[in-house]
Amino acid sequence: MKIAVTYDKSSDLIHNQFETVRYFKIYEIENGSISHSEILATMSGDCESVIGMLSMFEVDAVICGNIEDSSESILDDEGIPCYTGRSGSPDSTIDIFLSGKI
Repeated sequence: MKIAVTYDKSSDLIHNQFETVRYFKIYEIENGSISHSEILATMSGDCESVIGMLSMFEVDAVICGNIEDSSESILDDEGIPCYTGRSGSPDSTIDIFLSGKI
């Protein structure tokens, strides 16, 4: 499983708004734990292109602060669930996700 978390590289925190994200922190999950993580720069500021990139990288879920309904609808069309309302450390958030609390 791959999970993409919106990422603010300068603060090392979850980026608040999906539509303005410049980076994602991608986590690969195997057997219920993180096997690998990497920083992925978005290829464009266009929301549809960013979601297409996530699909190309076979992302299974997105975690972010906020997202507009239109963007969430595109993610839904791609079969990528989105978990919103998150803030703070991406690593801590993934730990919470893996514990089943998100």
